[in-house]
Order: sequence, then C-alpha cells, then structure tokens
Amino acid sequence: MKNNKGFTLIELLVVVAIIGLLSSIISVALNTSRMRARDTRRVSDLKQMKSGLDIYYANGNGYPDKAVWDANVGKRMKCGTVDTLQIPTDPLSPYAYTYTSSGTSTTGCGGTVWNNFEIEFYIENKAKYYIMNLDGNIREKVSGTTVSFDQLLK
Repeated sequence: MKNNKGFTLIELLVVVAIIGLLSSIISVALNTSRMRARDTRRVSDLKQMKSGLDIYYANGNGYPDKAVWDANVGKRMKCGTVDTLQIPTDPLSPYAYTYTSSGTSTTGCGGTVWNNFEIEFYIENKAKYYIMNLDGNIREKVSGTTVSFDQLLK
C-alpha cells in the first residue's frame, strides 16, 4: 500500500497560477489608485497656485515673469517681502507644471510683472495636457475644450 503525502505537481501549478492572477489584479487596481491620487494632487496644486498668483498680483500689480517662476520651482516665491506661494512640482516625473507669462509687462515685485499667465499640466487618467488661465478656467491643450476641475477627476 502506497502512502501519498504532499501535493502533486498539477496542484502546485494551479495554486501558483491563482496567486499570479490575484497579484496582477491587485497590481492593476493599485496603479489606478495611485494615478488618481496624483491627479487629485495636481488639481489641488493648481488651486493653490491660482490663489498664490492672485496674492502675487495684488501685491505686485502683475503676475511673475517666467524666469522668476522657473527660478523658484519647489521653493517659496515672494513679491517683495510677502510670501505668495510655494511653487509645487508635479508628483510624477517627467511631467511638470509649465508656467508662461504674457500680455502687457510693467514693473512690480522688484522686477517685471505681466497681466496674464497660463499653466500647462498633465492629467494621467485622461492622458491629456490642459491649460489653466488667470481666471482659473481650464481648457484641453489640443482641442481647446473647456473643462472644470471636477471633470478632470472623473
């Protein structure tokens, strides 16, 4: 009489296949959650940048020059002695918040200020670039379609 203790090769392969399937499902769900979290942070960053730029405008009669913005990415930006905003970095490289100043220039905040700006940013769950203007309005970069902050996260 044979005493069979242990598992057969087929049983072990079935268990390994089930574990692999479950781990791939969990991995996809986790990556989706991380992507949505980064997009939520981007929307929060944009709202904070808009508020900070409004403070900068109120103190300096204009929006910062692109060179001033670029020199302060990841740091606190001041208008004179007033802290206006912490310029954030995008949560995932190689994406970045791209600031552009435009319109009419004048002097303020110890340098050149402008009456217009745009910030370009990327939303992962839409796989598209968007642009926010000085009014806080957002449009898709390619088509120009206007969207809201809420629509970016759906």
